[in-house]
Amino acid sequence: MNDLRKTRKVNLKCTQCGAVMDREGSQCIRCNGMNNKTRNIISHKLHAEYLCTDCRKPLDRDGWFCKECAKKLKTRAKIRTEYRRANGLCTQCGLPADDDRSMCRHCLDMLIDRRNKLKNV
Repeated sequence: MNDLRKTRKVNLKCTQCGAVMDREGSQCIRCNGMNNKTRNIISHKLHAEYLCTDCRKPLDRDGWFCKECAKKLKTRAKIRTEYRRANGLCTQCGLPADDDRSMCRHCLDMLIDRRNKLKNV
């Protein structure tokens, strides 16, 4: 990270455009949205060319990631879930979880709705 980005981050400004932060993270909502759109376009192009969307190597399995990257993602997700569960946070979004549960009310309701829709299909 160059000096300008470091300075912006310390001063709670968007590391990309320098605007006052309007969300948690390193980028404002506008810059984060633009980056998400760009990443989405690139990922779809890579997937269409049968390349891993993470490391850009040829895919060795069905899906968006090669076996190696899929394993890394699964490991990171497991670590994040264990950390959140141990600290009383929702395992899905990271907000405080309901008492004696691993999810907040919002994520739990979404899970229940998704399960009910799958049952009715």
